[in-house]
Amino acid sequence: MKYFIIIQTRTTSSRLPAKCFLPVAGMPLVKLCFKRVSLFSDTCVAISDDKSDDLLASYLQSSKISYFRGHLTNVLKRFISLCSKFNVHPNDTIIRLTGDNPLVDHNFLEYMKQIWEKNNLNYLSAEPDNLTKYGWPKGLSAEFFKVQSLYEMNSDEVDEYTKEHVTPSIKKNSKISTNMAEFEKLGFFFKNSYGVDTLEDYLYIADLFQKVRWDESYIKILEFEKNT
Repeated sequence: MKYFIIIQTRTTSSRLPAKCFLPVAGMPLVKLCFKRVSLFSDTCVAISDDKSDDLLASYLQSSKISYFRGHLTNVLKRFISLCSKFNVHPNDTIIRLTGDNPLVDHNFLEYMKQIWEKNNLNYLSAEPDNLTKYGWPKGLSAEFFKVQSLYEMNSDEVDEYTKEHVTPSIKKNSKISTNMAEFEKLGFFFKNSYGVDTLEDYLYIADLFQKVRWDESYIKILEFEKNT
């Protein structure tokens, strides 16, 4: 069984357009997200084939970052097409990330992998539905699921929400699923967001990565935050 990371991103973010290009730790956000996880396994950035992502495609190509272009709004179809092109086996595991969560790194994915394999899960999410209940930091987010789960869905017949967010029906139909917060009690309430959804989020993350190394582990960054 192999693991394959897909980082989903686009230039036309509704809340913060072109955030993938915003500089964090001396590089565009999308590159930082890629570099922090790509040591774990093969990694591909999934962008759209719309002209709005032409500049992003050009940047990824010039930076020698693996990428794939697919449907703009039907992201599920984009994922299925990507897996088909790269000949990802149905029994392999997809790790779905988004290009605006730079806290996630290969150390965190390795920890999730241990939980995934030990418990023989069908679906594993890092971020719980109720962040406050667990004190879980927003943006420490990743999803594990089998490639077969993608192939079993018709990307043209599912609801619009699933087309955009890919995994809702996978999670709903999985016989054995859970989230990381059930295993790791961080024991501290993180009031700040580590995902970049707004300008305020970006300014916070950009400042944080001026204080820590770009390749610092997720847990050390959280410990740094806890102690400051």
